[in-house]
Amino acid sequence: MINALLAVAGNVANEPILPEPVRWPVVLLIIITVMFVAAAVIGPIVRANMPEEAPSTHSHDEPPGASHHHGPGGTHAHEPQTHGH
Repeated sequence: MINALLAVAGNVANEPILPEPVRWPVVLLIIITVMFVAAAVIGPIVRANMPEEAPSTHSHDEPPGASHHHGPGGTHAHEPQTHGH
């Protein structure tokens, strides 16, 4: 068995074997570049055609008592304390 391995090893060249060139990294980079360019073109067009956002409401813009955290007059509604005596 050792002689068979030595015979096979003697037929192998001492030079490294380079792998075959592959194309998928180049294709992948081209696809990624096309997607970035498409996003750079389409993004501003979509954003320009979006409806304007409504301004956010502030709690002071609501009428008194609308938030349900205040009493009918707009002041804090204190709940009665029960001590469980």
